[in-house]
Parts: sequence; C-alpha cells; structure tokens
Amino acid sequence: MSNLHLVQFRTPQEFLQAVEAHDDAFLNWSVGSLLESTDQVQIKMRKLKGIPKILLAVYENDALILVMIKVAEDIACSLAAPRDTIVELSGTEMAAAVSLLVTHVASIVDPKIFDKIMAPDDLGDLFIKQWIAQMETRGLRFEPLPHPFEMKVSYATLATIPPPPPIPLQYELELPTHGDVEVLAQFFVDFARHGPREVSLEEARDKMRMHVDQGDIWVCKVDGEIAGFCVTGRSTAKTIAIRNVYVSPRHRRKGIADSMTRILTRYLLGATPLGSVGGPAASSPKSVKLEVVLNVAQDFVERIYKNCGFLLGTDDKDPVSGKKGWQALVFRGVRLLESESAAAA
Repeated sequence: MSNLHLVQFRTPQEFLQAVEAHDDAFLNWSVGSLLESTDQVQIKMRKLKGIPKILLAVYENDALILVMIKVAEDIACSLAAPRDTIVELSGTEMAAAVSLLVTHVASIVDPKIFDKIMAPDDLGDLFIKQWIAQMETRGLRFEPLPHPFEMKVSYATLATIPPPPPIPLQYELELPTHGDVEVLAQFFVDFARHGPREVSLEEARDKMRMHVDQGDIWVCKVDGEIAGFCVTGRSTAKTIAIRNVYVSPRHRRKGIADSMTRILTRYLLGATPLGSVGGPAASSPKSVKLEVVLNVAQDFVERIYKNCGFLLGTDDKDPVSGKKGWQALVFRGVRLLESESAAAA
C-alpha cells in the first residue's frame, strides 16, 4: 500500500529547502517562479498581489512526488513532478496523490475564485477532472475550459549541445542599454501576440527596462540595428530558462535565432569556446548552470532548438540520466456555473 502524504510549507524558504535536491528542468517553472516572486524588483514590475498562499508537496514515504504552488493572487497555480522521482506510481496511486492536493487546495482557498493551473498535460487533466467532481459534492458546478495555451518543456546540458562550429558564427550577443528599450519594447509586444497574454507597449517598456537593469537580456545587432533578443529568467541553483527568443520580421531566415540560442546556451552552461566571433559582454554568467530550460510553444521552431542541443525529439532522453528529455505543459482552467443552491433559490 502506497504511503502518500501531503506537506504544507509555511514559507517559500521552507519549500525551497525541501525541493532543493530535486532542482531540475521539470521543476524550473515552479521553483524559478517562486524565487522570482520573492524578488522586490519583480514584485513591483509585475504588480504581484499577495504572498504565496499555496506551497504544497506530496510524498510517497520520503520520496517527493508532486509539488504545487501559487506565487500570487493573479498568477495561475503551478503543478509539477520532479524528473528524478525515484518511485513509479501506478495510475491509481497518482490519482490518489492528486486527490490529496485537490482536497487540500479546496480547504485553503475559495473554490469560487480558483480558475487556472499550469501543469504537465496528464496531471493537469487529472487535477481538473477531480476538482470538478469534488466541487459537485459541495453543490458547485464547474466546467473545464479549452486548452488556451500549451508548450513543450525541454532542456540542454553539456552532454547534449553540439560542438562549436569549425567556422565561428557570424553573429554575436551583447548587453543592451537603456537607449535600446523602446525598440525592445516594440519587439516584445509582437512576441507576446503569440503567447497566452498580449501586453501593452507601456507594460513592455517596463519589462524591457527591468531586464536591461538586471542584465538578463542580450541582443544581436546587424549593421548596427537590433535584429533580435534573448531573455533569461527563472534562475535556480542548477537551472535557468531561456524565456524569450525573438527575431524581427525583417531579419528572419538568416540563422539569427539559431545563432543566439547556441551562443547563449553554451554561455549559460559554461561551455567554451562560445563558437562565435563575439559573445555576451560579461566574461562569464553569474553562475554556471547544469541545465538550460526552454519552453517551446510553436512546432515550426522545434528544429532550430533541436539543432542547438535541446531534447525535443519524441524519444529523446538525457544521455546521462536516461530520463525523458521533454514534457508537455498546458494551461488548464475551469469556469464556475450555477450552483445547486442558487438554482434552488
């Protein structure tokens, strides 16, 4: 009989300490987002409301199975499973683990305002199904919403990236200045049109200004003008995400996205040489990571990232651990319908 139990953590620090040994690409969204939610610059720029109210983990004996967090009132819950989980649960046991989360979340938040979750596709579907069923026992009727957005979470390591090309890449990366913010903001507005939420130009300016200040955005210039940019984020002790890769329409199909991704990935992993005529302005990243994470939302760009060493193939596995190289991540949601009590009235 499986010994499943749930732990609720009081502070982000307690949660982070508990999951520290499981810091990997598949927990990057949860752990990295939580770390960012404690940063005062991020809180101010993103206008995060409230402190993390959901900091949960499910264990099978002493083995971590699932984590679930909510970093702010207006941010979706995040449900994840570490890639290095040492136990294999049956479908029935995994359903029981999710049931622990559903029951506990319903007891600490108002079910009527719970509406979104970010999770691996199978876990997200299971959570939503159980949430709707449990709410029905309380006289609350919910319906699932269509998947508004989904993507593949992949990663690259020193063992997966290709060697530097024999002839250095013609493009290079450099850190932008505040004088570049306006151009970057316009680019980001266009970039966001293909994501789950569009942004205003003013919001984009604030975001790009923050990235310039923090030194986590790099640009590629062609003939003196910015042709594209890369942004990193969700930095943990062992992982970091390449958050955005964007090339302006007039500079596409020139190999710029491929070059930027190759250079930045090698840089973040501490691989030398970078393989380009020039590299990021800083001599070394703030801390070398073991895994560089990439979330891919559009199928047509997968080829680019595969060529850069990201494990996106159907059967791709980490050559060192043998673990799966990617997982599908989806936004799932529910909508509250008429309650039985309201109908009776």
